[in-house]
Amino acid sequence: MFFNYQLDLGFQQLMGNQFVTPTYSNALANTLDSGERSLAENCSPFEALARYTSDSMQLLHANRSNLNETYANKLSVNGRFLLTSQEWDLTARRRSLATLRMVYIKGQKTAIINTWIFPKRSDLMPVYAAELISVGGIHRIAFVDIQVPGLRSTDVEEVEFLTAPLATRFSVLPFDEPPPAWATDASQGNFAFARQADASWTPTIQDCYCSYLETYLNAYATGATARSIASYSPTQEATSRLSAYQHHHMEHSPGSKFLSNLFGHEWTQSFLTNFVFAKP
Repeated sequence: MFFNYQLDLGFQQLMGNQFVTPTYSNALANTLDSGERSLAENCSPFEALARYTSDSMQLLHANRSNLNETYANKLSVNGRFLLTSQEWDLTARRRSLATLRMVYIKGQKTAIINTWIFPKRSDLMPVYAAELISVGGIHRIAFVDIQVPGLRSTDVEEVEFLTAPLATRFSVLPFDEPPPAWATDASQGNFAFARQADASWTPTIQDCYCSYLETYLNAYATGATARSIASYSPTQEATSRLSAYQHHHMEHSPGSKFLSNLFGHEWTQSFLTNFVFAKP
């Protein structure tokens, strides 16, 4: 959770329904072609993204984890926010190559979705990172990136090539200040960012989340690339680099304080340490 934000619970009702679960034909099962995305309007925008992510994992035959109920569902101390978490193990040749973790928080006027994909080998595979925060119909933060903590230089160039068209496409998103430098330390530079974007930007922000995720999954979680990555066992160096990256975000992000206010400090520390930023 990257950014310092204040959630004003006096804002108007959260934005109206926009979006639903995507459906893919069998022919798209290995390509996750964003051009064929099928979306409808029966749930709120970020709930739809949570469903979309879940459907994408099912499409890839990822293994869904049975989370401790303490982390899977949590009502805030004031009873106004519900947090739900999900986790999947991405595999190839029956070997794990990465873990996707998603946290969705819903209040009457507030919606937050955080999605991470942490690889077993951060020297061979990048990290998918997305955080979307909406309050009263205003997108306070939308940050989506494919980050490269510890990735080999030759592979960083590949990530740059993959994400350059996305960064150009979503450079239209409005922002009134740049993201903090520490949040982009591990970026290859082609992140997408919006701040204080009104509800008219909702379809573009949804498209941004989906397009970066589809690009990531199609490049690294399918086909020969996934099989090759899965054939390597984790090394201590790669594990340490990813752990340092995760610790960096957990320590610098104001999200810890925000979650502590909602769910209590002890639970929040356990949740971040043992789930969100745990070793994949």
